[in-house]
Amino acid sequence: MSHTPHWSYALASIAGRKHLKAGALSEDNACIYPITEPQGTTSGLIAIVCDGAGSASKGREGAQWLSHTLGGDLVLIISDNHTLPEEARIILSLASLRNQLALKSSESGHIISDYHTTCICLISIAGQGSCLFHIGDGRAAWRSTAGEWKSAMTPHSGEYAGETVFFDQLFDSEARFQSDYFELRYFSPEEVSAFALLSDGCERASFELNHGTNVPYQRFFETNWQALKQMSAAEYTQEQINSIWTSYLESGTDVLREESDDKSMILISID
Repeated sequence: MSHTPHWSYALASIAGRKHLKAGALSEDNACIYPITEPQGTTSGLIAIVCDGAGSASKGREGAQWLSHTLGGDLVLIISDNHTLPEEARIILSLASLRNQLALKSSESGHIISDYHTTCICLISIAGQGSCLFHIGDGRAAWRSTAGEWKSAMTPHSGEYAGETVFFDQLFDSEARFQSDYFELRYFSPEEVSAFALLSDGCERASFELNHGTNVPYQRFFETNWQALKQMSAAEYTQEQINSIWTSYLESGTDVLREESDDKSMILISID
C-alpha cells in the first residue's frame, strides 16, 4: 500500500535592519501554493521565494508579481495530470511569464529591468517526488531520509561581489533561453524528508560560506525541522507556526538579529 505524504511548513518574510531603519518594506516575497485533487485532498505544494533587487526601482513589485504569477501558472500546469513538469514545460512557462512582465513594464512606463528579482521554486507532489529550480542567488537545502542536510542549488554569482542574475535576464532580447542562468534538479520521493528555501538575507545564519563553500549548518536546520514537526503534531495552526517562525527570523540568533538584508525562509517537512 502506497504512503501518502503529509506536508507541513513554516513561512516568514520580513524586512532587514536596513529597511526597518528607513521605514521601508521588505523587497522579498515568499509564498506557498497547495496542490489539491478534485475531491479536495492535498496532493502536493509549490513553494516560492523571490528577492527583488534593491537597485531596481520596482524590485519589490517584481518579486511579488513573479511569486504570485509563477505559483498560479504552475498550479494550472500540474492540475492537468498531477505529475512533475518536465524541464521543457517549466522553461515554456517562464518564457511566457517573461513576456507578460515585459508587457506589464511597457504599459506602466518602465523597462523590464526595473522589475529585477531572483527566484527559487520547489514543486513537491505525492508519489512523484520533487523538483527545485532557481534563477539568481539565495540558498536551498534538502534533508535526506538518512538525516543529512545538503545544498539543493548553487547560487549564481557574477564577476563582482554581490552580483547575480535576475528573472528577466533568463531570456535575451532575441528571446533566446540563457541556460547558464537556470538550474533545475529532481528528487525522488524516497530520498527527501524536508526542504528549505531562503533569500540571501538568511544565508549567513544557516550556511557555511567561508571560501566559497555552500554547506547547510546541520544544527540550524535539524533543530528547526524538529520544532516544525513538533508544532505540526501538536496541531498548531498555520498562522501560529508562521508567527513563531517570523519571530525566529527576526531575532532567533545573533546573526539573524543583526542582518541588514531582508529575510525570507520557507521550511518544509515531508512525512
